[in-house]
Amino acid sequence: MSKLADILAKHDRIIIAGIPGAGKTYATKDITDRPVIHTDDHKDKAWGDAPKAIAESVPSGPVVIEGVRALAATKHLDEPVTCVVWLDRPRKPLNAKQKAMAKGRRTNFAKWRAENPDVDVESLED
Repeated sequence: MSKLADILAKHDRIIIAGIPGAGKTYATKDITDRPVIHTDDHKDKAWGDAPKAIAESVPSGPVVIEGVRALAATKHLDEPVTCVVWLDRPRKPLNAKQKAMAKGRRTNFAKWRAENPDVDVESLED
């Protein structure tokens, strides 16, 4: 069984977050046992408005929320997540804009982690 399959078996409500190019969307390609919400589907929203719009699209029960804005959506969810899968290794070299965004995502994750110590954090990276 893959590491993600183990995480899916253990947790109902999961976020897959991380830096740009780390494979967040790719990680969800074989998930069939629950809805997968992609935060990129809300790119048309303003950066600050996206988290609430994302949360409003999340159904009750088992779900995976994937993307760079997934952590920000947690404060608007009706049901909490129990696990965050954090992906921090890019699959290919990042350009300057992606590097800057990666730095911001890491800072955001550290802050979120400090505010949510009871949520399990996992990695799919070796």
